[in-house]
Amino acid sequence: MRTTSRRPAVLLLVLLAGIPAAGCGKGELVLDGDREPASAAPPAPAPSSSAAVRAAIPDGLAAPERGAAEIVLKYARAVADGDYARACATRVRAERTRLARASGTCERALLLNFRGRPRELFATMEVAAVRIRGDLAGVDLRQPGGRTELTLAARRVRERWRVEDVPDARKP
Repeated sequence: MRTTSRRPAVLLLVLLAGIPAAGCGKGELVLDGDREPASAAPPAPAPSSSAAVRAAIPDGLAAPERGAAEIVLKYARAVADGDYARACATRVRAERTRLARASGTCERALLLNFRGRPRELFATMEVAAVRIRGDLAGVDLRQPGGRTELTLAARRVRERWRVEDVPDARKP
């Protein structure tokens, strides 16, 4: 008899279902590789966030798979921290723009989307698998030791990966 709860998986799916096709507006934070200049330097990551991201990625991934996994985990950690500027900076520019149009700024759109929801579930997610088809990657995330919980997409933009909202049928 199965005794594990499906509640974390359901909560994560509910969280992601509420995210519109994402984006931050002009003058918002951007990562290297985007065409818009940043108006300010990205916020400094938490001291252990880079190490935590690296530790959540399986060994043996090729460089493209590792790059896609890293950007997806950076997004997940930023959401868990409530750092929506950092979360927006991981997304493709078109999505940042759409979110800004919908809610004033990308950060505000994410804040409204995640308000009152258990975003701390994103803090411990780890990469289960990465699949790449062309410039699109599907990154499976799971809770430590658990089954796959959700798949996020990343797109290669000018040799750098960015998180992109993609219908499930199009994810590799």
